[in-house]
Amino acid sequence: MFDSLKPYQRILLVLSEEKEKGKSKLTSKEVAHLLRSGYDWPLSAKEVSNILNPLKGRKIKVWNETGAVTFEITREGIAEINSLLDKPKEMPNAASKLPEKIIERLGSSFKNELRELAVSMDAKCPICSAILLRRILEKTLILVFLKRGLQNKISSAQNQFMSLSALLNLAQSTKIDSLVVLNSKNARNIEGIKFLGDTAAHNPLYLPSMDEIQTQLPFYSVALEEIARHL
Repeated sequence: MFDSLKPYQRILLVLSEEKEKGKSKLTSKEVAHLLRSGYDWPLSAKEVSNILNPLKGRKIKVWNETGAVTFEITREGIAEINSLLDKPKEMPNAASKLPEKIIERLGSSFKNELRELAVSMDAKCPICSAILLRRILEKTLILVFLKRGLQNKISSAQNQFMSLSALLNLAQSTKIDSLVVLNSKNARNIEGIKFLGDTAAHNPLYLPSMDEIQTQLPFYSVALEEIARHL
């Protein structure tokens, strides 16, 4: 059925499905927000204009399970939709996923990981989120040891870094400025995220959940902060 609809009917059908029960009208701002939310047919402002301009002055009504939804197509409405669609999308704030002080300590070296983590967590993608959290942990440990001139301890003759498990063990036995890189309690607590990251990457039969990740984040943040203080 969906494939047989005209483009504007597809738009309005999706909009109708997004409306809360009892709300019968769509604002231009709502239309713009929904059109840019990542459906299977991404539309530019120009494409939206081409679809909606011939319909100016008409009220389009689409029925869904909760009743009729009406969108009145006006010149002003189309202009507002276009201006909103032309604005660049805001990237999710990485600091909303991890404490701000950790973000600051990690610095620009983690810009890509933090940006992708924010996107994957906002999109509720547990596999990507778990792998990225594991990557950030492993990368933090490696950079701490490299910064302190301990490359020989963490890499082989073939310049291959040791496993994350080995890095965590080394962090518990290595002191920097009279402080261990990671105390044993935080090392145990961070095993949850490590497990989720490992299984997300290597066990195709296991699917971590966002609830599991959120449960582990407080422990992860405490341990990561302890490691990152040495960056």
